Amino acid sequence: MKPITGKQTEKRRQRNNLAKELGKCGRLMKGSLTQIRRRCGKSQCRCMRGQLHESLAITYKKDGKSCLIHIPKDLHTQAQEAIEDYHKLKNLVEQISGLNVKAFKDLARTQRTAKKSQTKSSDPIPFSGEGQ
Repeated sequence: MKPITGKQTEKRRQRNNLAKELGKCGRLMKGSLTQIRRRCGKSQCRCMRGQLHESLAITYKKDGKSCLIHIPKDLHTQAQEAIEDYHKLKNLVEQISGLNVKAFKDLARTQRTAKKSQTKSSDPIPFSGEGQ
């Protein structure tokens, strides 16, 4: 087996650092924070004059259907952080996967090269006791 090179050590270090970042992700929520503007329907309300009511909601998909969760203003920051943590986690997983793909490509290339050099060898290594 070949010794670990500096390049391989650096890739491992990168993967380990990314893996540590995974643990820093707090609440995770897949979805989008959306601001909704609408009319309530009361004839004397300001919304009938164009000043629409505003609220926050999270939209997400469940079983292929769009769903909506209305979010009170005091939970806006927590909802935003949970969505950002989800995207951060997804990004970290993609980076780790990319590093692992590169590592497996390198490993496969190394093994193919080693096998080729073994089959091309004209002087096979004698077994112990053979040729003596």
